[in-house]
Amino acid sequence: CLDDVREGITRVLESNTVPDLSSNLSRYEAGGSGFPVSDPVRVEIDNSSSDHYTVVEVFASDRPGLLAAMAEALFKAGVSVQAARVATQLDQVVDVFHITDEAGQRMLDPDRIRAFKTTLTEQIERFLSTARVQ
Repeated sequence: CLDDVREGITRVLESNTVPDLSSNLSRYEAGGSGFPVSDPVRVEIDNSSSDHYTVVEVFASDRPGLLAAMAEALFKAGVSVQAARVATQLDQVVDVFHITDEAGQRMLDPDRIRAFKTTLTEQIERFLSTARVQ
């Protein structure tokens, strides 16, 4: 595979032409939906790792604007982000947020946690389904 990449780059550089990449973009534009979603969104809520914060881990396909969409979802949920670690590996994000509720406490109510997790997951999935190629 690496040899194929090397050969392709060499061909382009030697030919002084711009390659036609439109055929490679078709998988991103199928049905006009933008980027393909390769893995399902996963949101994990953890109250055992910290005495002061609820830890929210988000695993999703990376897209331009995804972090802003997550920030908006967290804001709408009424939580405060005390710390965040944002990481991208290839086309996947693993974003971790330390959050508190309106009272500055961990989110402990099981019903609220369940609703928060469902809402955050759905909002991220909705964003990913409409993300477009730039």
